[in-house]
Amino acid sequence: KLLVNPKERRVVLLESVLSPSDFRNLLADVLFMHFEVPSVVFLPSHLAACFPLGTQGALVVDVGFRETLVL
Repeated sequence: KLLVNPKERRVVLLESVLSPSDFRNLLADVLFMHFEVPSVVFLPSHLAACFPLGTQGALVVDVGFRETLVL
């Protein structure tokens, strides 16, 4: 059970540049149809890493459990 009302929350999802579009579509369907969120934004994780720095370019090293990406 969610501890917030999803109808009142916007959703920002960070995704890998390697994520398939089918997965993104499935997530959007679940969020809109089941949870009835007002909006969903998919943001590539490497852009989210640069955003707080106020820069347009950076070397982003994304170290994950099974893979490491250098963007």
